[in-house]
Amino acid sequence: MERNLAFIRGKSFGTWTRQLENPTFIRLTDHQLHRHPKMSESNENHKDFVRPLSSPLLPCTRAKSTTNHSCQTQNKPCPNNRKPPKTHNLLYHLQTIHLFTRSDLKTIVAPSTFFALICAFSTPTLQLSHSPLPTLHIVSRVPKTAFWVWCNLLPFAIDNQRQPSSIEEDKLNKPWRPMPSARISILQATHLMVVLYALAFTISTVITGGSAQCVMLMGLGYWYNEFHGADRDCVVRNFINACGYTCFLSGALEVMLERSVFAFPVLVYEWLFVIGLVVFSTVHAQDMGDQEGDGLRGRWTVPLVVGDVGARYSIAGFVLVWSCVCVGFWELHVYSLVVSMSLGGVVGERFLGYRTRVGDRVSFRVYNVWVAFIFSLPLWKT
Repeated sequence: MERNLAFIRGKSFGTWTRQLENPTFIRLTDHQLHRHPKMSESNENHKDFVRPLSSPLLPCTRAKSTTNHSCQTQNKPCPNNRKPPKTHNLLYHLQTIHLFTRSDLKTIVAPSTFFALICAFSTPTLQLSHSPLPTLHIVSRVPKTAFWVWCNLLPFAIDNQRQPSSIEEDKLNKPWRPMPSARISILQATHLMVVLYALAFTISTVITGGSAQCVMLMGLGYWYNEFHGADRDCVVRNFINACGYTCFLSGALEVMLERSVFAFPVLVYEWLFVIGLVVFSTVHAQDMGDQEGDGLRGRWTVPLVVGDVGARYSIAGFVLVWSCVCVGFWELHVYSLVVSMSLGGVVGERFLGYRTRVGDRVSFRVYNVWVAFIFSLPLWKT
């Protein structure tokens, strides 16, 4: 093999010798090339060889790939060393599904199931039957009723939380939700929502009942999320919430009684209408603790439109009014009115006295207890 000519630096500065043993070229520094112009021509023909900085007399090595070098300097994994994407087990995905409806279990699923349960025990009062239904039969229908409410709530919750503005809001108010915590992407959530809407309609039509309410909830959800009906007007927002709430209540009652909603007596419709008015006038209790996130999103809720103080007094006032009206609707005794007014007073006192985010969330739970008491009024007359 033909030997190449290489230059190495001697022990004394400026002294250069020739060596025929090294088969590679050593690139010298710019200072050395300037002092010895004869070497520049040889060096230019071998730019892909570099001298290790640690020892100028070691054999030369080829330059490393610039891609790997940039990855190392930026502390990033090189393309050839990338790990395969992490796969999650079934428990992880089930937890993600749960987180979509975690905050709605106590405000939608539990109250709707409780309403259907109370009505099932109060069928003579509601003119649904001449005699009470068997207790064992009623209890056996509770899981199916709760499942219907939850499976219709889940796609609506996903549709609401996948919106970009909702993600920004949840980063501030509820960072544990699947979207802000990056447990699922927007595209994956969209596909899941479509599948669950179809599944909810199939279940409501074939297995449980409540298909009419299921379709109405789809329409209300589209209005609420896609047309931003909950963002542009606080009155429209409360109206959609009231309609959706009554759909959940009537659907749960239909599943519980195994009886079509179109076969309900007029008294049941009147009671549902009263409850709808209660929700319409007081549902902004859930918005009191989310004012910062709603303001960031640009959502027009009652506390942001009429002011924090006005919204709190409206809740306290309407709760007391409906405590009297609902008791009068069922023509109950005075002690029922005392209990109802006492609970309503506690709700109003909390919203007026505890004006922090944590306090408002606790007050909203107390508000839900009051709503549950209103649901139980038919049982007091039995």
